[in-house]
Amino acid sequence: MDTPSADGAAAAAAYFTKLYAYAYATGDLTTWNGMSEPTCTFCSSVTAGVNAMLSAGESDSSAEIVVTNVSALEITPSAFYSAELQMSQGPSQRYDSAGQVISRGEGQSWDLVFALAWRDGWFVREIDSEPTQTATP
Repeated sequence: MDTPSADGAAAAAAYFTKLYAYAYATGDLTTWNGMSEPTCTFCSSVTAGVNAMLSAGESDSSAEIVVTNVSALEITPSAFYSAELQMSQGPSQRYDSAGQVISRGEGQSWDLVFALAWRDGWFVREIDSEPTQTATP
């Protein structure tokens, strides 16, 4: 993740994906916001969601995210990259300020496509997400 390369972009995308669960579980957006471009709509929506949860006195038991099938391409050498990955996350629960369960989320798998930039570190420009399609028999 320390180099501007396709491998570095793949590692950065996987790391950022795992930050999603961390941000909701801890309320700590420091690294998430540090890697997010101001124009990243997906990134901003996560920041807003975590802040709304905290403002309401709620907490979340986000399950760990498992990342698979990571690949990346160099678009402009040492500057712009794209990455694709699949991720899955188990069930989660949202709690009110008294610790009572107020909602439950089912586990799900997603396909993610990242637009990344390198400027002495990785920045997420945007993420597109779609539920993973499973084959039907």
